Amino acid sequence: MNNKSFIGIIPARYASSRFPGKPLAKIGGIMMIERVWKRVSEVLDMVYVATDDERIFDAVKSFGGNVVMTSTEHRSGTDRCMEAYNNIGQKHDVIINIQGDEPFIEPKQIKAIMECFDDDDTRIATLVRPYNPENGFDPLFDSNTPKVVLDKNMNAIYFSRSIVPYIRNKHYLEWPKSHQYYTHVGMYAYTVETLAEITRLPQSSLEIAESLEQLRWIENGYKIKVGITEAQSIGIDTPEDLQKAEELIKNMKYTPMEFSLPQITPFKGIKAEMPQVEILDNGAEILVARYPGCEVLYVGLIFGGGMITQKKPLQCLTTLRMLPQGTKTLSSEEIAEQLDFRGSQITTTSLNFSSAISGTAVSRHAIHLITLLEKIVKEASFPQKEFDLLAKKTCENLRLALTMGNVLASNKLDSMLWGENHPLGHDVTIEDVENLSLDDVKQFYHDHFNSDNVTIVLSGDISDEILSQIKQSFSGNWGGKSVAEATIPCVSSSEPKTEIIDRPHLVQSSIMGALMMPLRTNPDYQALRCLVKLLGGYYGSRLNMNIREEKGYTYGITAELLGHRQIAFMNISTECNIEYTHKVIEEIKKEIEGFIFKPVTEAETDLLRNNMFKRLAATIENPFSFGKYLLNMHDIQEAPDYINRQVDFINQITCDTLNRVARNYLSADNLYFAIATNKKELKS
Repeated sequence: MNNKSFIGIIPARYASSRFPGKPLAKIGGIMMIERVWKRVSEVLDMVYVATDDERIFDAVKSFGGNVVMTSTEHRSGTDRCMEAYNNIGQKHDVIINIQGDEPFIEPKQIKAIMECFDDDDTRIATLVRPYNPENGFDPLFDSNTPKVVLDKNMNAIYFSRSIVPYIRNKHYLEWPKSHQYYTHVGMYAYTVETLAEITRLPQSSLEIAESLEQLRWIENGYKIKVGITEAQSIGIDTPEDLQKAEELIKNMKYTPMEFSLPQITPFKGIKAEMPQVEILDNGAEILVARYPGCEVLYVGLIFGGGMITQKKPLQCLTTLRMLPQGTKTLSSEEIAEQLDFRGSQITTTSLNFSSAISGTAVSRHAIHLITLLEKIVKEASFPQKEFDLLAKKTCENLRLALTMGNVLASNKLDSMLWGENHPLGHDVTIEDVENLSLDDVKQFYHDHFNSDNVTIVLSGDISDEILSQIKQSFSGNWGGKSVAEATIPCVSSSEPKTEIIDRPHLVQSSIMGALMMPLRTNPDYQALRCLVKLLGGYYGSRLNMNIREEKGYTYGITAELLGHRQIAFMNISTECNIEYTHKVIEEIKKEIEGFIFKPVTEAETDLLRNNMFKRLAATIENPFSFGKYLLNMHDIQEAPDYINRQVDFINQITCDTLNRVARNYLSADNLYFAIATNKKELKS
């Protein structure tokens, strides 16, 4: 075995169209994602689950696994792996992308793909399984099982859903015995540099034709080294597959693996080092958070002006997305190439009152990242061609999103809470995309992206040279002059109610609930934050233990307190089979009222405290997470020491305080609900 450093990343999404909540489904009493993580950990020292869902995050934490949050906007697991690796902030040579729906993955499969990197020329690797001719023709014909053609050096020539190669002069039923066919095993490994490159590639014609992402890489000249595995595994794509897996465990006497985790010591508390504040000659603040020896850097520029203050729907978001699409001297392709070559990354974030652009890089490429951000922010060219492509892609994504139950329910709930005329309560339409012009984007840029409207966040291993470059790049007067914009008041629905969004194509119900809460300035806000976390903020919370574990109505349910500048509310989110919709809502109401009949106990408070400390510890774990925290605090007008104030409060929280705020603020009668479902199948 070679001496390269490997890290395993398991992408795990909750919102699967065929099987929502799949990673949390239990097989033989153990969650699927737990089975995968533990089996992979038998081989790899470092394994992370990469998810975009709080329910999965909390579930992984509950069994002691490593987990990292990623964006909800990724096109594929490959893209999610790249962001996860950057967010983790560790240095490795090779990333192994493991399917989260393979609970019976064999450790020897992991070893087989690692051995592909014994060849120093290997940049991408995958696995294939020799097809057994005794299985006949029909399984080979299945388009859900891609076939692979290999060259003599064990590189993949082609992947296809069709049967390749075609055998001339033989009846097709004889093909399996006339040639050694190979079927693909959906596991990949890539060098870090290669993964950064391939996530930037546009879709290719062969990829679109076959709907196989790996063909994009082959079309662009990348070789894929292939390892052979005889091990049979079962992928879980549907609830029916889950039942087969249960039968497999019973009939084959499959025994859940023994896996010993180190003893976990409860948190005694944490304390974040506060960033130092530097002031540029133009008055702009730099927040400097130092992580000595970490060898990575996070740079964030946050400008006043966001989704709530924009004059047209999508104006803020589109402006941000257009920034990396070209400068006066660089095209979008050249920007992408420069980032890929150095393994750096630039992302944009539209917030309620702010617009942010940030970058991450290893320390040795920090100066290049800073100067590139300077060009993007100061010299954005807004090419018409890129704007038209972005508008087209936005329409495609919007059409898809508006078929999804969770999006429909979320949009409806937002309009109920914020009011239909508020920017956050407005349902974005195709017409909104078509009505937004490039001039609108340029105007937003001119009004907000300037030196008297920016705060800079630096987090990581910050040398004097890096700080000096920031000052050189962003001092002086640049950009236009900021325009103060009026904030539109939110007008919530006068009375709590339930709205149903009827979509005949939906096979499950998406339920979004909300309960208005006092603003962040209220002295009870922190106690309510703890109470909502206990209600539905982690795997062992009351909602999960009742509705998921005891009743089995859903694969997960979350509750969180969202404190905006204008309003604050508790948000509850879940999905379930349509037949359980009314039962789920009934149980949610019971749990909200239940604090009267079942007060918070000391044991619950200890568990709550431990879970909250874990989440806060993750916030300061690395420069990337802490940099994002500082951006969010700026948007909601909280001081950076907010995290330490939370720690102090959590240390002092008592059962009496939690029970008092439950009595004063929780009422099932005041709940708002938005439900996206197939109304015809919904029983009253």
